[in-house]
Amino acid sequence: MRILYFDPIGGISGDMILAALIDLGVSVDHLKRNLRFVKGSEMKVGRAIRQGVSARTVRFNIGKPIKEKQFLPLIKESKLSPRIKSRAVAIVQRIFAVEKKIHHAQHLHLHELADADTILDIVGALVGIDYLKVDKVFSRPVKVGSGLIKTSEGPMPAFNFATAELLKGFPIHFLPVQAELTTPTGAAIISSITTPNENFIMSRIERIGLGAGSMEIDGHPNILRVFLGDS
Repeated sequence: MRILYFDPIGGISGDMILAALIDLGVSVDHLKRNLRFVKGSEMKVGRAIRQGVSARTVRFNIGKPIKEKQFLPLIKESKLSPRIKSRAVAIVQRIFAVEKKIHHAQHLHLHELADADTILDIVGALVGIDYLKVDKVFSRPVKVGSGLIKTSEGPMPAFNFATAELLKGFPIHFLPVQAELTTPTGAAIISSITTPNENFIMSRIERIGLGAGSMEIDGHPNILRVFLGDS
């Protein structure tokens, strides 16, 4: 059985997932072709050093701001495969439902989530996994931060409310780091596409991909590792 196994060494975000998949061997050109449905967006792939380790990075330049209410129509009207569309819509709807629940609001506002980056990360991750043609996708427990961090709305838990809701039923490990190691987008993707398994045995490792987060954290590499191989 061909498998993908995520190892969130230092947390997980949407761009870290996409970066790790690219580092693993997913075609950048293939991703760019499939992400054209967000007009004016540009994907920049680079590298960063985290704790002395080189890992891939992904950033999006968005030409025109996109409102939350446009997310689902953009996906549904795209030329993506029906399977990727349905999975992307389901993940976005989970995020929307959690945000509405937390803020007890009828009108959605994604607060700390970044504009069209959210749907580009989600769709990009799904396109990347589809490209690899694996049978199963697993993940080790997700790493989350501790304490409070500064946000636009004041001090909030590093393991924020939306991320916690999205990871209900998924194993987590708290690290003694006062930082948002796992984002809502990362939590939504990983909990939707993987089966948690801490002690999974791989019979063969074919390739390894490393995706870097945006933070330099002393003593904790802000890196997501993913293995491609057989079970």
